[in-house]
Formats: sequence, structure tokens, C-alpha cells
Amino acid sequence: MKWQERAGPMAREHAGLLHRVGALMQPAGKREEPEPPAAAEPQDEGIDALHARVERLEEVVEGLQDALYRHARHQDERIEELQRSMDPEELARVLSADARRRGL
Repeated sequence: MKWQERAGPMAREHAGLLHRVGALMQPAGKREEPEPPAAAEPQDEGIDALHARVERLEEVVEGLQDALYRHARHQDERIEELQRSMDPEELARVLSADARRRGL
């Protein structure tokens, strides 16, 4: 079975490139000139649908990345706020103000 038969429709689009790479990997004395790619074969009906689906999935992944980034920024802000409130000087100030308020 040839690689073109195993690789599916995407391999047909890259057949020329794959042939040139294969030719470069042969010993220098046995190299053949790359053959020009065959006339464009008609695309399978499902290829356009797959391209549309891949584009939609890429949009979904980008949306998830954006949401994850926003969530991480929010968490970072909360952690910074907690760290500021646990600063010894800030903690002493808050405890002193609470003690004065309670009359201790």
C-alpha cells in the first residue's frame, strides 16, 4: 500500500512537498528531480465540512483560552488581596482598629 493511499485526502494536497522531501533524503548520486504535482484532484465532499468544523473548534478553543486567562487573572487578584491583608503591618493596623472599636 502506498503512503498516498494510507494518508488520506490531506496527503494529496502535500504530495509534491512530500516527494521533494523524500528526494532530498536519498543519497546524492541517486537523487531524482521532483515530479511536478499531479493535476489538482477534486476534493472529497466532506473536506469542506471538516475545514469548517476545524475552524469552529479553533474558535471554541480560543474562547476557552480567553475564559481561562480571565479566571486566572481574577484568582491572581484575589490572592494579591489576601496577601496584602495578611501583611504584618496591615494586620496590626486592622487588629488595633478592631480593639479600639470594641473598647479593649
